[in-house]
Amino acid sequence: MKPKKILVIGNWKMTPNTLVEARAKMAIIKRFSDKMKLTETIICPPLPFIVPLSLMAGGIKGKIKIGSQDISKFESGAHTGEVGALMLKSSGVSYVIVGHSERRATGEDASTVAQKLQKVLAGGMTGVVCIGESERDNEAEYLSVIKGQLKEALVYMSRQQFANLVIAYEPLWAVNNSRNVAITPHEIHQIVILIRKYLKDNWGESIASIVKIVYGGSVTPDNAQDLVHNGEVDGLLIGRASWQPEDLKSICQSLNIEKKKPKIKLKKKGKK
Repeated sequence: MKPKKILVIGNWKMTPNTLVEARAKMAIIKRFSDKMKLTETIICPPLPFIVPLSLMAGGIKGKIKIGSQDISKFESGAHTGEVGALMLKSSGVSYVIVGHSERRATGEDASTVAQKLQKVLAGGMTGVVCIGESERDNEAEYLSVIKGQLKEALVYMSRQQFANLVIAYEPLWAVNNSRNVAITPHEIHQIVILIRKYLKDNWGESIASIVKIVYGGSVTPDNAQDLVHNGEVDGLLIGRASWQPEDLKSICQSLNIEKKKPKIKLKKKGKK
C-alpha cells in the first residue's frame, strides 16, 4: 500500500508582480516537484497567472496542481470582479482556498464561507477551508470557536462531498505574530484530534478518516517536518515560504524523508 501523499499548498497571495517572475518561479518548482514522491504540490498564484501557470504545470493532469486563492459565492451574472467555479475549473484549477483569515478580515462572514465551499465542491474541485482562533485563552474558549467555525463552514455538506475537502488549521496568533510565540506540534495535534472528533460525532468514523487536515502558520524549512510528523497533519498551507522556490524545495525535501519507526532491540540471553 502506497503512503498517503503529504499536501504542500503554496499560497502566493499578491506576489509576484509580473507573469515573467511567476513563470520563473514555477519552472524551478516544476523541476524539483517531479522528484518528490511523498508530496503533492499545489500552487495558488494570483488570479491573472492561473492559466499560464496551469499550462506550464500540464493542466489538471499535471504533477503540480494549481489552486485559486478565492472564489465567488455566485455562479455567474452581474457581479463585477467576481470569479465563478466553472471559470476556475476550465482554467485548470484543482483546489480552491475558502475562508482564509485575510479574506475574513475584509468582512467575509461564515455564511459566505459556507456558500463558497459549496460552489467549489459542486464545480468538481477540492475545497481548502480555513479555520482557526485569533488567540488562546486559559479557559480554552478557543476550542468552542474552532468547533463553531467547523459547524458554520460545513453546514451544507453532503457525505459524498467530504472526499474533496481539506481543512486548514490556521491559528492567527501563530501567524507572523509580534509576540514571537511559536505553536508546538503537540498543540497542533490537539486541534487535529478535536477536528476529527467533531467530524466523527456528526458524520461518523468513515468521514472523519478521509478528510485531510493541514496546518498553516509560520511554516519554514526548519520546522516543516516537525509540524507535519509530530503534529500529525496531512500537509501544510504555506504563505511566505512558498514565494521563494528554494525555501519551498527545502520544505518538500524534508517531507520526502520517510518517518522511520523506532527499532526494538532484543536482548540476547547471556551465558550463565
